[in-house]
Amino acid sequence: MLYSKAVCHKPILGLFLLLALFLTASCAHLGHDQWSSSRSDLPEHVLVPSVPFYPQEFYHCGPTALAMLLSWSHSDFTLDEFVSEVYIPERRGSLQPALISAARRRNRLAYSIQGMNELLQELAAGHPVVVLQNLGLSWVPRWHYAVPIGYV
Repeated sequence: MLYSKAVCHKPILGLFLLLALFLTASCAHLGHDQWSSSRSDLPEHVLVPSVPFYPQEFYHCGPTALAMLLSWSHSDFTLDEFVSEVYIPERRGSLQPALISAARRRNRLAYSIQGMNELLQELAAGHPVVVLQNLGLSWVPRWHYAVPIGYV
């Protein structure tokens, strides 16, 4: 009852809350359908064993993610090598071609996968993956490399 009075006295606030509720509900619904349809032929849960964790310095998500994967695949390196090879201080980050080149210099084949289904298939096959994700908005992106090692 108190909520109704507040909405009646503040029609703009009520409209804003209704719009926020609608947008939030529709986003959550779309994500759930995409996730459940792509998992139909995969195991219920997967965890890739023995993927080491390296703490990340500011803006070093690219070198850190690459170090996690190459360490998992038993490649010899130091994390400082990757920082000097792939990190671009002016951009405060790393570019995908630099990460791919660094992996290939260590005799590892890096290739692109597209979509949630291919990601889940790689994880189900026991392969950790480097993903580039936007933690911001489409019009104000905030890119970040991460290493998913499983799903539930």
